[in-house]
Amino acid sequence: MKKLKRTEYVSKLSSSMFLNVEDLKPDAKTIREYIEIYKDREMIPITYQELTNTAINSRLQLNTENLEWSIRFGSNRVDVEKNSLNITGSNIGSVDTFCRDSSEIYKKLLKSISRKANRLSLVSYFVLEYDNVFTPKIYAKLFKLCSTFKKNIPFEWKWRVVSKVTKPEINEEVNYILDVSKIVINISDKESKKKIDGLSILIDINTIPTKTEDRFAYEQVKTFYDNVYRWREEIQNDFTKFIEKS
Repeated sequence: MKKLKRTEYVSKLSSSMFLNVEDLKPDAKTIREYIEIYKDREMIPITYQELTNTAINSRLQLNTENLEWSIRFGSNRVDVEKNSLNITGSNIGSVDTFCRDSSEIYKKLLKSISRKANRLSLVSYFVLEYDNVFTPKIYAKLFKLCSTFKKNIPFEWKWRVVSKVTKPEINEEVNYILDVSKIVINISDKESKKKIDGLSILIDINTIPTKTEDRFAYEQVKTFYDNVYRWREEIQNDFTKFIEKS
């Protein structure tokens, strides 16, 4: 049997640590302090508008000059993102390296404010491209088809599942979220452009939002990010194995 060709394009990796940092406002003192804390990353400060239930707040964000990395200080969360600089996302590297980087960024923050977090997450965004003959077969595997859409295969669709999983490594329950969409998009960078007919995939692993107590000191944060990349890889491998199975 001919081996199935699959191409993967990584667009973004994102981690979040949820805690109250409302007091970290984008004033001159805070900006100087966090530029110094993250001086090894040579980041540039900007502000962004955070929309809450009651107001729109100006918040601090640190970016690298090429926008590959960003650290966003919301009122109740801190987000770390690494973005693709080319079509394939080759600059992003491995998920485990991103998790180690996130862990170090959160370590410096927690040291500076002496607080605990109440929630942690890792989200990955990527696209899988297969040949046009195989893509309809994926739809047939994921959905129980009514006659209308057996005859007329959709060119767009969305499939999403969410499960709760207990993780003894962190003594917590986490959400496993897998979100798959059929897409046709045009992507480009400075070098080239490409039309992709494939699957847009989001894998989100997060500690459950109903537990709101501040309980994650740095050691627990590190344990989460030391393990979550493996859980994410298991989900991706399980999914691709399922859809590619004859």
